[in-house]
Amino acid sequence: NDPKNAAIKKELREKMEGMLKEEKDPRALGNEAIFDTYKYLGGRKGKGYAEWEAAQKGQPLPEEPKKKKGKKQE
Repeated sequence: NDPKNAAIKKELREKMEGMLKEEKDPRALGNEAIFDTYKYLGGRKGKGYAEWEAAQKGQPLPEEPKKKKGKKQE
């Protein structure tokens, strides 16, 4: 919230809001609650921050941690 960045922040906000309205994004048109009605069809596997970051950097996806074998604790 540095005041010296206010002009850039305003410019970027206006650009983003313009793009969202142009694309008829429900969040920009006052219908953001529509997303609460959509059923989520995907799983969480491969959709965490580490996977996103690797994709942004063009790196291979991180490996899943191996599960330990043994007796279940009660």
